[in-house]
Amino acid sequence: FGVSQLLAENNLSGVFDPGMGPYDPTYPGGPYDPYDPMNPGGPYDPWMPDYFDPIPFGYVDLMDPLSLEHWVSGLQGTGEVFYQEWVDPITMGTVWALSVEVNPWNGGSQITQVIDMQGNVYNGHFGMYWQDMHGVQADDFEMGFDNPDWTETSYPADPMGMSMLFAEISSQGEAEALLPIVKTFKLPKDVVAPYYFHGSVLTDGGAPMDEVGFLFSQNIGFQDAIRVVANPDPFSQDFFVDYAEFEPGQTYYYRAFGRNRVGETEGALKKLKVPERLDPNAWWSHSQPAGGEWRSSDWFGLFRLYPGVDWTFHAELGWIYPSADGKGGLWFWTENEGWLWTQPGTWPYLWRHNSESWLYHFEQQESRALFWDYQSQSYLRW
Repeated sequence: FGVSQLLAENNLSGVFDPGMGPYDPTYPGGPYDPYDPMNPGGPYDPWMPDYFDPIPFGYVDLMDPLSLEHWVSGLQGTGEVFYQEWVDPITMGTVWALSVEVNPWNGGSQITQVIDMQGNVYNGHFGMYWQDMHGVQADDFEMGFDNPDWTETSYPADPMGMSMLFAEISSQGEAEALLPIVKTFKLPKDVVAPYYFHGSVLTDGGAPMDEVGFLFSQNIGFQDAIRVVANPDPFSQDFFVDYAEFEPGQTYYYRAFGRNRVGETEGALKKLKVPERLDPNAWWSHSQPAGGEWRSSDWFGLFRLYPGVDWTFHAELGWIYPSADGKGGLWFWTENEGWLWTQPGTWPYLWRHNSESWLYHFEQQESRALFWDYQSQSYLRW
């Protein structure tokens, strides 16, 4: 199956040797090789130990375990495949390659090939590959040379060995990549909608970014967070999200996120206080937020609004039903006293509609509001 697949993939016919390419019956001896010290006048022999061709002649998909297995089985022989690794002592970066060394079943010279990290297949000896392509001296036991930064592991050139080797390649690929690092930029001060959230990929961790964007939540722990995906700029790696689905007057938390094949990380947490959407005609429009649904008026005191409810709870007056008079003043109804009216500059005096008389409100000293009733000339508590 491996040979048939290779023939189809490479559009070859006739006798095929994965190590030598298509057989040419009109030129069986091959070209003259003046650099063959063992046979300077004889036919060209690419399998001399000092030979390496820097031009790849094939490709193996290293993401597909069957691709590697089929390539090795297509050599029709027995031998070993060596996983070779070199760690740069300066950058600590890792480079690896596969050295294929197979003896054909039908005899003949040993087939030696090298498969690099991208899956390119070269003809030649691994020692020359490392020397020519990376400037690295591989171990040479015949010469007594041992490179401490270069190692190799042997695997049988059979399906089981290739499965084990593929597991090694996959784990090495994961080890080389790291988690990405992303940055969350803070929104400008006093920004108003629409909001443009800015993030940046500081490093992709050595692997392509699968997804970037922003998380939004009213919970600082980001439970039930809203996830909005962005498209990073291919040159700057900055990304932006245009998002404005926020409730007025509420506090939200946001942070950038980035994900590669290793995993996902998040940038620093930032906070956004969304401005209230005030009705300029509302009786409380000139008050200030005081936390939660509470608001504070510089003349009317502290009170709490309830969304969707017309009643208001006043810290000193209790439950009131307020209604603006359209002239800057305020009418409000209470269960015990009915309608009362006041305004800035008049408060703490109140006009009581039922008795057509004035009340004076004292600062609360007990649990109930205290007033002076000018009509009865007596104190009054609600």
